[in-house]
Amino acid sequence: MFIGTCAGYCHATTPSGRDAPFLFDDQWLHGGTDQEIFDSIAQGIPGTTMIPFKDKLPEGDDDIWRIVAYLTTTPG
Repeated sequence: MFIGTCAGYCHATTPSGRDAPFLFDDQWLHGGTDQEIFDSIAQGIPGTTMIPFKDKLPEGDDDIWRIVAYLTTTPG
């Protein structure tokens, strides 16, 4: 899910020069708890290119939680 949706457009899986933050270094700009990461994905980040993904993924909240799990368990 992350590779096809997030990394496919904005977030890299390795540190790079992309505009979007690298998400595997545990440097969370908008809160690093699972719930805060979920909220950032679901609601987007106003004033940035991070759009809300609530209701945009095939399995909705379940897919967002899968992305949260991937982000918080994959080493950078």
